[in-house]
Amino acid sequence: MFKIITMCDSNYFDCGKLFLQTRNVVKDHEIVCYHPDMTSEQLKILDNHNIQHIKVHKYLWDTEMQFMKFQNCLVQIDDNPNYEGFFLIDWDVFFVNDFKHLYDYDFDLCITVRPKEVQKRILRSLGCGGGFFFKPSAKGLFKYAQQVIMSGGDKRMPEYDKIWRTLEKGRPKHKTHYRSDLRWWVDQIFISGIVLRYINDHNQSIKVGLNPIFSVFNEYKIAFVSERNYNAIKSDAVIRKEKNVFVRHLQFHGRKQLVGEKRAMVKETL
Repeated sequence: MFKIITMCDSNYFDCGKLFLQTRNVVKDHEIVCYHPDMTSEQLKILDNHNIQHIKVHKYLWDTEMQFMKFQNCLVQIDDNPNYEGFFLIDWDVFFVNDFKHLYDYDFDLCITVRPKEVQKRILRSLGCGGGFFFKPSAKGLFKYAQQVIMSGGDKRMPEYDKIWRTLEKGRPKHKTHYRSDLRWWVDQIFISGIVLRYINDHNQSIKVGLNPIFSVFNEYKIAFVSERNYNAIKSDAVIRKEKNVFVRHLQFHGRKQLVGEKRAMVKETL
């Protein structure tokens, strides 16, 4: 069995129209959506698409939304310890082809890497915080992620501190972010830190594509694939047949095509 994990609130629900329209592409996967405040009508739509929904406390959503991802993954591992694989993904995506072949590879965590950000050395976005595959064996790694985030860092992961310093210092006020804010960035910084470790160990480069490349991070088996294949960012809101593309991620570029520019800018209501 396989499972997809996603998150959404009532205000953001319509940004997942294509997620729902392409649900049958991944019919072999169960799907669970964590939310704080969906309406009864929205929950009925999820039921009609065979998507499980779990409500979380609104305060936790407002203060720990990105940090919450790791706890959601741990809960799903505990509830489904014999599942072959899981995929954590954002709500504003749609499915082009089934990707369950990835779980045939031997890894604990498989990260979708952003080649453009690697080339430009944008450290905070080397890997996609909302787009990684994992197996039950990643349980210890996610607990470690929680420990690193809550402690603000760990000497066994200097990359986490290095990336955060690029966000906390020397930036305009409106672009300054802090590691103590569990609502934003913490998930992606941890994931990008793993990518940065590989880059530093391999002559400042990483070449990712359709098939995974492999590494070890603190004794865990890590795989890397390209977001161009498994989480293609800034995609148009158009469903079409494609080869070697499995998931498309709208982001603001595609969301404004789907729901209009004003609504596309508002991700969540605080």
